[in-house]
Amino acid sequence: MLAGAVALPFPRTLIPSFGCTARIGGDTDTGIGICNASSKTAPNTYTFHPPKSENAGPKRSVAPLACNFVNPCGVQGNDMRIRSTTILAVRKDGKLAVAGDGQVTFDKTIMKHGARKVRRIAGGKVIAGFAGSAADGITLLEKFESKFNEYKDITRAAVELAKDWRQDRALRRLEALLIVGNSDHLLVLSGTGDVIEPDEGIAAIGSGGPYAQAAAAALLRNTSMSADEVARKALEIAGEICIYTNDKVIVETL
Repeated sequence: MLAGAVALPFPRTLIPSFGCTARIGGDTDTGIGICNASSKTAPNTYTFHPPKSENAGPKRSVAPLACNFVNPCGVQGNDMRIRSTTILAVRKDGKLAVAGDGQVTFDKTIMKHGARKVRRIAGGKVIAGFAGSAADGITLLEKFESKFNEYKDITRAAVELAKDWRQDRALRRLEALLIVGNSDHLLVLSGTGDVIEPDEGIAAIGSGGPYAQAAAAALLRNTSMSADEVARKALEIAGEICIYTNDKVIVETL
């Protein structure tokens, strides 16, 4: 029987926090015990407690894939959350297209197919999209719009918002990623204070972001499609791969 910290290769929220039965398998031994999350441990780390009747042996680390959860208890209320989406932005020939899918997934259920996650702000001068909690995303969009109206410059507004997001105690609790852009600039904002302008004019966030970005890059390099055509097609491809992304695509252009 093994005992020790188990580093899991998937998000903590996918695993119930208390009383999950776990099967631990090693090179020479295996057994059944209880895996409990601890607020004192690092994220995605769980402590394995063997039954008292078993000889636990020396404690040592367990490889991530050696822990397989079986017979999980009911998911706690705070583990149920609205999951990610996909937002893709493409700049080409001085034009910007931002596309977002419409799926809203709550825990294991699709609750909405046609949500709008991309919108024009600042009097139509900027297009923005968010991935994460709807309330948090809209709050951050409003904060960015106020910064843009104050500074009249998208880059300065993004930097000032990122500073507030990082330093303000209330904003720090908002969990969302933002893409903002106009015909001259395309920026990604994160809650860690990052403001990133991609090299190739493609930016993607959300659970299907890597798939959409890869598809958009391939289309830009090998076709003559316009920015909005690339954004729409790439997001449709991402929707075929990511289970949290559908084909109800909304595209805003500038």
